[in-house]
Amino acid sequence: MLALGAVYGLAGFCAGPILGSVLAVAAMGGDPWRGGALLAVYGLGMAVPVFVLAALWDRFDLGRRRWLRGRPVRLGPLRLHSTQLAGGVLFMVLGAMFLLFDGTSALPSPMGVDTEFAWEQRLARVGDVVSDRALLGTLAVLAAAVSLAVLVAPALRGRGRGRSRQSG
Repeated sequence: MLALGAVYGLAGFCAGPILGSVLAVAAMGGDPWRGGALLAVYGLGMAVPVFVLAALWDRFDLGRRRWLRGRPVRLGPLRLHSTQLAGGVLFMVLGAMFLLFDGTSALPSPMGVDTEFAWEQRLARVGDVVSDRALLGTLAVLAAAVSLAVLVAPALRGRGRGRSRQSG
């Protein structure tokens, strides 16, 4: 679920069907705690990539990098920005791919059907051994630890700098 949330967090325009599926699984399971945990992990998968991008943006001051700002482009009477143009072209190519391949249903698979089925069986056996609650609990503890580290690390760095200035 975390991986699904991460993928659809980056490609948010089509998150609706996946969110509907997660909601259906959560509702049909009959266990409200498991359903809540599934939705929480899905939400984390959507939010964590955005938080990582924001942290990298601040850490490396990417807003001031010239190669990310782009340049003004003029196409006849239109005044565009190179990033708008690149985004527009990307979405047109994506739309054409969806039309050509009936969404993603007609895209070729990187592995054969038999190989895919064998992988599915192996992962199902692993899933039978590990309980859902243990996996979700581990993921929740890991997410909380990472969040705490991200929130506390800047404060600790700032406190260390203050001491070195006072002693120097």
